[in-house]
Order: sequence, then C-alpha cells, then structure tokens
Amino acid sequence: KSTLSREQRSEIHSKIKEHQRSQERLNKDMKKLDREKSEILAFFFENPTDYDPIRSQRLAELNEQLVSYEKLWLQDQEYIDTLRSQLLE
Repeated sequence: KSTLSREQRSEIHSKIKEHQRSQERLNKDMKKLDREKSEILAFFFENPTDYDPIRSQRLAELNEQLVSYEKLWLQDQEYIDTLRSQLLE
C-alpha cells in the first residue's frame, strides 16, 4: 500500500501533467523550428553556389535553439519519470 496521501498523489499527478504540457509546447515549437531549418537547407541544396550569410546565421541559431529545446524536453521527461516512480513507492 502506498504511503502517500490522496492529496500528495494528486499533487504529483498535477506536476506530471504540468511537465507533459511543457513537453507538448516544446514539441510544437521544435516542429516549427525544424520546418524553418528544412526550408533553409532546401534553399542551400537548390543553390549550392549562393553564399547567404543571413540564412547561414539563422541556421546556426535554429540549431542552437533546437538543442536547447531538446535539453528542456529531456529535463521534463526526467521530472516525469521521477514523479511516476514516487507514485509507485
């Protein structure tokens, strides 16, 4: 039998939902960034001899932002896993 009170369990469930919503927002934002990144890469593929410093800079920014969002997503997942394990104790 769980040693957590109904209130504690409810609080943990609510925190899990909070982190899941955060992951959903991150997924949505990552898809937008990924779409923009694909468009830039397609441009470079179609125009291999055109040097475009603005697009190159934007590509670097997109890559950094995607890495940052992925780290946040993974942090959320760690919190979710930790919270779920608390429910099983």
